[in-house]
Amino acid sequence: MQKQLMEKQELKDLLASAKTGNAKSARLLAAYYQDTNDLKKAFKWYTVSASGGNAIGMVGLGDCYQYGVGTKKDYDAALAQYLAAAELKYPVAYKKLGSLYEMGLLSTKADYVEATKWYKLGAETGDIDSCYSLGRIYENGKVAKADGAEAVKWYTVSADKGHLLSLSALGFIYSSGRGVPKNLEAAFQIAVRLADIADNKNLENDRLNLADLYMDGRGTPQDVRSALLIYLDLGRKGNLNALVTAAEIYYYGKGEVPRDYKEAAKLYKRAADNGDAEAQYQFGLMAEKGLGTAENPFTAKKYLTLAADQEHFNAMVKLGRKRVFN
Repeated sequence: MQKQLMEKQELKDLLASAKTGNAKSARLLAAYYQDTNDLKKAFKWYTVSASGGNAIGMVGLGDCYQYGVGTKKDYDAALAQYLAAAELKYPVAYKKLGSLYEMGLLSTKADYVEATKWYKLGAETGDIDSCYSLGRIYENGKVAKADGAEAVKWYTVSADKGHLLSLSALGFIYSSGRGVPKNLEAAFQIAVRLADIADNKNLENDRLNLADLYMDGRGTPQDVRSALLIYLDLGRKGNLNALVTAAEIYYYGKGEVPRDYKEAAKLYKRAADNGDAEAQYQFGLMAEKGLGTAENPFTAKKYLTLAADQEHFNAMVKLGRKRVFN
């Protein structure tokens, strides 16, 4: 129903039901008006729903007060609604309460002890956002000394249910050894999982991370060819960092990938023409020396100048420019 316009008759029936005081109908009507950006009506019907004892409606009304949806921001009023929903044991309310305290919206500073209490209640119900937030509290030592093992415990609960931020946080903890023994193999397996999801959801950073692990041989045997395939694919999709890294692999001939100046020049030029300063500098040098592309001093100067104009240090030195430090 949400994010789709209702049929006129369906909306009419829902409105009639909400007007009788049906809390669920009022909540669905409020969500409809919120999705269609009629925020004052959304606030009105969330109020009706909350008054009728609907926990989801209470959280919706709390959100209206917290974010100023159809009304003025009022954190105390938001707190009251979230507390009412928590009394009905609605898991999302625990996360909302934890967030209010963690962000310090109810006083002049954050209250991590109170935030942890609510996040833990939410986490114990299996709410994945609460699990993630609780893991973050423990990882960063917001309440007491940082506890990597406890952070891993809660990140794992939510990661196993598909929470991407938790999965990414686990990968960081294992790769850095933050609060737990470093485990590069586990970090690599997480990177593979994230990259697989990224293929479907276009999450470039996770695919880049996997390519970097292949490139450096961290948690897995070095596999430059597999890294190169990822960099090239991301480069085709417009990621300039990946494109430049792929060009570098061809330029130097890294791992099992043989040196190929022509391919390196092609990739550097593509990135250079899209504004990457490092690529402009490198392609300028290749044009100057005739590596992988025709030797042409005018082309070389053009691309070196483009790089220098972006304050690329080596390009500026090459052209004899002085860098101005602000």
